[in-house]
Amino acid sequence: MRIPATEYQDRLTRLQASVAASDVDACLLASRESIFYLTGVSYEPLERPFLMLVRPSGPLRLLAPVMEQVHLQERAPQALVSTYREYPAPPGEGWPDQLAALLGDCARLAIEPSLPQEIADGLQGREAHMLPLVENLRGIKSPAEVAMIRLAARYADRAVERVI
Repeated sequence: MRIPATEYQDRLTRLQASVAASDVDACLLASRESIFYLTGVSYEPLERPFLMLVRPSGPLRLLAPVMEQVHLQERAPQALVSTYREYPAPPGEGWPDQLAALLGDCARLAIEPSLPQEIADGLQGREAHMLPLVENLRGIKSPAEVAMIRLAARYADRAVERVI
């Protein structure tokens, strides 16, 4: 069972509306769960930051290590992908510098409650508001999500019947 591209687009549209309603310039996400929910991209960040920036309109933006660029362009063709070099990165090419470039003129940011402190420290000079925007979206299921849950439940019921 695959989540259709239209569902991901609907999720992004709903998040963009929440960003606009929250009176912030953008939403910065770093959790695997949030990024997967919005793109279907799975990854293992380990110690490497992997970030998503969502503005009230326009494409979503991803920031990841250079080694993830091809994977992201294939799995999230709707996203604009920026990359950084890993430690020890040449001056201006590490993740803090690339994050600053990605944020650009964003003065007021929504950040998710699970944003790592190391990344939050890189937001100096910007107003950060901890808002559970993605968490709120995930709490209300779309018609497509309800249909997928029903289908999964039917399969689970059949499996239990066969086991019994």
